[in-house]
Amino acid sequence: MTGVSRHSYPVLDGMRGVAALGVLVYHFKDLLPFPIFKAGYLAVDLFFCLSGFVIAHAYEGKLLAGMTFRHFARLRIVRLWPLVALGLIVGVAQILLLSGTADPVMLGIGALFNILLLPNFVGPGPQMFSANPPHWSLFYEMAVNLAYARLVRLLSDRVLVVLILIGFAVLAVGAATFGTANLGWARDQLPFGAGRVTCGFLSGVLLHRLRDRIGPPRWRDQAWLPLLLTALVLTLPVTRTVRPAFDCLFVLLGAPLLVWIGANCRPMPRALPLMRGLGSLSYPLYALHFPLYLIAADLAAQAPGAAAPIAIAAMLLACAGSLVAARFYDEPLRRWLSGRAGLRR
Repeated sequence: MTGVSRHSYPVLDGMRGVAALGVLVYHFKDLLPFPIFKAGYLAVDLFFCLSGFVIAHAYEGKLLAGMTFRHFARLRIVRLWPLVALGLIVGVAQILLLSGTADPVMLGIGALFNILLLPNFVGPGPQMFSANPPHWSLFYEMAVNLAYARLVRLLSDRVLVVLILIGFAVLAVGAATFGTANLGWARDQLPFGAGRVTCGFLSGVLLHRLRDRIGPPRWRDQAWLPLLLTALVLTLPVTRTVRPAFDCLFVLLGAPLLVWIGANCRPMPRALPLMRGLGSLSYPLYALHFPLYLIAADLAAQAPGAAAPIAIAAMLLACAGSLVAARFYDEPLRRWLSGRAGLRR
């Protein structure tokens, strides 16, 4: 979900922003009259693939040259944790304000696990991150990041291909069982979520290794194209019968293809601020938006005729609040934590 080597691939920044907006609209879809981003959950698979690509770009050489696992782990914790903590606080506040039936003991236990970016397997409901459900993918991302750093010397290209295919096979079983690849967020889906992130993340790592052997696309000056394709894939109407196969093919082939196109496209200078702005928006928006959706859904239930305006206002607030949180909370706190820990890239 989170970029690492900032602005080395500005079009990938833009794609992350479009994908995060896709997740936002997907969660608000029941309150909206327009049929876009109906498959916004596939943005998570694009995030996983992007993460593999940029993690390999930023750290594979350093890990092979002697960067310690502990140092890498601290870097990733500092990158992810501040917004995980803020998202959890916002989620708990939303539950306490809107749910009069919340069990404070179970809520506290769940929050304790979740603030450590660990899934919660106690209490009611299937969600592993009940206070802020989208954080499930951050758990898988952290897990695969750490596994990659620990095992990087063993991950030859052939080993990567084998692991990608194993992850894909596990995901395919889950998609055939549940009718979708939107898996990993619930307690009974843990193996399928592991297959999903393994396939996506390691595909990104392999793609980075092969980047010099694959020629750039002829349309490399058309930086708008990967953003448009990202939005299109997350919007395409697909029947229930075709959905499992479509989702799985996107995870295995579609997401890496989009990342390859985006990594090889060069934006015009005037487009750089937009790409960077979308990149800055992506992670805080993903981490913080869901409690606002729940508040909007509660308000819309009380005033059904105003559902769309409520949803649009909440989405705009989520975007604005995410940019403010990035600028005045996440970035300063990460700088402070990095300084305290003596971290450097």
